[in-house]
Amino acid sequence: MGMKKSSAWLAWFVTGLSVLLVSVIGIVAVLKWGGITPNSDPVVLFLFVADFAVLLIAYCQLMSTFFDRASTAALLSVLLYVLSFFPFLLFVTWELDFLYWQKLLSCVLVSTSFCFGCLYLNRYEDQGQGVHWSNMWQSPLAEDRMNFGTTLVAMTLCSLVYFFLSWYLSRIVTGLKSRKPLAWYVLLKPPTLTEEKIQNGFEDRNSKPRSTLEVGSNSPTDVKRTIGISLSNVHALYSKKGSKEWRALSGLNLDLYEDQITALLGHNGAGKTTTIKILTGRILPTTGKVSLYGFSVPEQITEARKLIGYAAQNNTLYDKLTVGEHLHLFARLKGILDEDNVKKEVDEMLDRLNLVEKEDECTETLSGGQRRRLCVGIAFVGGSKVVILDEPTSSVDPVARRKIWDLILSYKKGRTILFTTHHLDEADILSDRVAILHKGRMLCSGSPLELKGRFGSGYRLNLLSCAEKSEQEEHDSGRASSITEYEEPVNVDCDGVMECIQTYVPDATLLENDDSHLVVSLPAEPLTMKPLSTFFCHLEKCLHLWGFQSCSLSSATLEEVWLYSITDSIFIILLKL
Repeated sequence: MGMKKSSAWLAWFVTGLSVLLVSVIGIVAVLKWGGITPNSDPVVLFLFVADFAVLLIAYCQLMSTFFDRASTAALLSVLLYVLSFFPFLLFVTWELDFLYWQKLLSCVLVSTSFCFGCLYLNRYEDQGQGVHWSNMWQSPLAEDRMNFGTTLVAMTLCSLVYFFLSWYLSRIVTGLKSRKPLAWYVLLKPPTLTEEKIQNGFEDRNSKPRSTLEVGSNSPTDVKRTIGISLSNVHALYSKKGSKEWRALSGLNLDLYEDQITALLGHNGAGKTTTIKILTGRILPTTGKVSLYGFSVPEQITEARKLIGYAAQNNTLYDKLTVGEHLHLFARLKGILDEDNVKKEVDEMLDRLNLVEKEDECTETLSGGQRRRLCVGIAFVGGSKVVILDEPTSSVDPVARRKIWDLILSYKKGRTILFTTHHLDEADILSDRVAILHKGRMLCSGSPLELKGRFGSGYRLNLLSCAEKSEQEEHDSGRASSITEYEEPVNVDCDGVMECIQTYVPDATLLENDDSHLVVSLPAEPLTMKPLSTFFCHLEKCLHLWGFQSCSLSSATLEEVWLYSITDSIFIILLKL
């Protein structure tokens, strides 16, 4: 969403320190006026405990770089913190046997320097002096170079080292997760994507995988379109314990254009989530090139994120913030618009979301549909040029779903929109282009009409019998049928109507026949048919002779295209190449 990692870390530092300072003040009050360290200077005590609080924050920040799960990080952090206390016990037991530099070296551990400080604080109190500015750099023991002031400096230096290691190791761990080994000079140069050929038989990054089929040629207007998102031969590999490498993405090539809405379709595990994570910079691709409006990811991820608006599959809202505060927060987060433009955009978004009356209400009071609309609206504020929506209409009612559709279509101009969905009718209605993923490979992409023309099985001719029509009319009017009422049976001549249809369309086939409803498949190629106008004129005139009341014609659906693309033998062969 445009926020720098350093800003996130600073926010957590300020939040953590604000909470800990309350405890620090309480601890100092107990130490000074609770009879524990009555002779020591309260300001020195405050600096000592506050210094340790900063060290704890730095330690937690460092540990967070190694784990993805908060529960695992919390458990192991506490365990390592307890273990870091045991070396201090050795120094206390055999204190005279250790040199000054050895004591200093042990202060690298998170709890050792604090324990040394507590030790010297206790020794000063035993002498009735307490710790003051005048004696904090002197040891209460003869021939001892270690002192209370040294422990303060040691904790400060350790905090700085921990913060530095957090920043450095976060880049290293990110590279390891994406299988990109990063050397020590990552300090001087950000991780870049290699130009080498991919291992294990992958194609060169400049070549297009043979399993990708682009339906429809680029027209002159398409060539002039601005490319908002570009993925070139992107691969993503993961390693699982006790198993072989798993390819989440394999040679993904896809260009998304401005002023267009693209639907990314695929079954669970097809690679949709991995694609979104790569586009938002949450993970790095194993190899390949990714760019957003010319900004390369991850080399220019800071600039790219300012253009990104993202709505996750689950609602990510703060219950205690109001609707207006949410929109204002995320609009200002990118840092693109000034305060006046942000206010104007927030007011416009509230109106489009139909949440003007809810502007000052906390989000915990909103309904599920309102919360989902707000999440989608957040993705569009702040000057977002690239909008990524992960199942934007999941778990909403039909009314809220339609409002979200209208919102997406109204903000289409000037933006590149990518969304995922399991509702194929939604993809058909909203999208200008559809891309189908299967097992990490892009099978095909193109407009819904082009895909249905290329992979669909033609048209569906639906014939409704007179009996079915009469029953429907009775149901709609609420008239109950009588057992004694006599109705002349309706004779449905399926053979006769099929003979007529095949006279005009020889390749027509019967798909369904339940004596009241017929479904006939017509081929998509118009050259195999006689003029359609003549065919339908004759069909409508003779429908009642065969016992039918009405007919309708519909094209193939995206569901047929999707099923065909992942099951057809041609695509299966391509996946094995």
